[in-house]
Amino acid sequence: MTIARGLIPFLLVLLPMVGGLGCSPAEPADEPTTPTADASPMTGVEKAYLEFALNHLETVDEDLAALRSLLSTPDMDDEYWRASVTTLLNRIELAHESIASLEPTERLQPFQAAAEGSLEHAAAFATALRDMLIAGTTTLSDEAAQELVKTSEGFDEVQRLFSEFLAAHPVPEGTTSGVASGS
Repeated sequence: MTIARGLIPFLLVLLPMVGGLGCSPAEPADEPTTPTADASPMTGVEKAYLEFALNHLETVDEDLAALRSLLSTPDMDDEYWRASVTTLLNRIELAHESIASLEPTERLQPFQAAAEGSLEHAAAFATALRDMLIAGTTTLSDEAAQELVKTSEGFDEVQRLFSEFLAAHPVPEGTTSGVASGS
């Protein structure tokens, strides 16, 4: 799973539109995190949770990539273009609500917090972008750009926590689909 694959090109296309953003990419952590002492296999509940959460995160990533494509050639007079953008913005905003309502196991709490935070920033980006479009502009605002950067940083953290969880809690024997491959 590479959640941020759609965000990096999105940032490259949109950030030059913003003057004086003042954000720098996230610095890698100096201290490596250690997995929990409990190295028991992933439970069925955890597997189902991760599949659901990762599906939402990947959908948001794909929606952001689709937005990047639409915004690279904006046509606010085209009804189809406006409807496509609106649909993507709605889906991005709703993903946060869907993840925020989940109650994962204790060992997945850090992943949950990172996923919620990432999707909260993605929803804030969508809201800022919607406001810009209502105002008749496709030039990315500082607020929208900052939320997009925070979304990307959050997706990196989600990816790190997911990888650590998989390393510490392998998928039980006989269940090889979904989470193990990161899809």
